[in-house]
Amino acid sequence: MADSLEAQIDEANTAILAEMEHWNELKVDPAEVVNINTVMLDAYTFTLGAYLEELGVIDGKEFTLRFKKRLLENLRFHRGNVTPMVQEARRNAIIRPNNRRNFH
Repeated sequence: MADSLEAQIDEANTAILAEMEHWNELKVDPAEVVNINTVMLDAYTFTLGAYLEELGVIDGKEFTLRFKKRLLENLRFHRGNVTPMVQEARRNAIIRPNNRRNFH
């Protein structure tokens, strides 16, 4: 079984390298246009959840509920941090329309 897994890992690595060649043909580094940390976190999280569900360790609906609760907590937390910045930016836009600076 280990040989089979090693072969599948090698196959996946080969496919990833082939995908990177497509990016190279575009002359684009994916890290410059995509948040790679988000891509990696998505891959790990999805894989972990699917594997644990497949093993019967977790229930898919329970996992989804816990995910949604955590997402809501994160959204509320970040809104709390962003709200003052948005309010300040809006005040500044009213005080200095068009964000023009007078350099004369």
